[in-house]
Amino acid sequence: MATILVVDDEPSIRSSVGRFLQVKNHDVLEAGDGVEALEELAAHDVDLAIVDLVMPRMNGLELIDRMSTEYAATPILVISAYPDVCELSDSEAHVVGVLRKPFELKHLSDALDTALMVG
Repeated sequence: MATILVVDDEPSIRSSVGRFLQVKNHDVLEAGDGVEALEELAAHDVDLAIVDLVMPRMNGLELIDRMSTEYAATPILVISAYPDVCELSDSEAHVVGVLRKPFELKHLSDALDTALMVG
C-alpha cells in the first residue's frame, strides 16, 4: 500500500511499529536518527515518515525542518514521550499527527489512516 519510514533511536519501537505496518501491508524502512532518515529519503520514495523527536546526531525537530525544504510532500506523524510534543510550530504544516508514547496500536492505526489520507 504505502512506503513508510519509521525513525526512532529505540530499536524495539522501530521493530514493533515496523511489524505492525507490515501486517497492514505497508513497505517499511527504518532509521535510527535523522541522518539515517535523510539517507533513506534520498534513496526511496516515502509516502509517510513516522518520526520520534529525541534522537542522537540529528533530532526529530531538525529532521522535520530539513524535510520541510527537501521533502515537503512527505507527511510526518510525530511520536514522542515528551510532554512538549504538542508544541510543534504552525510552520510544521506537513506534520499531520502527533502520538504520545507509549501509544496503543489502535491509536497508531487511526493516526496512520488519517496521515495517509492527508498525504
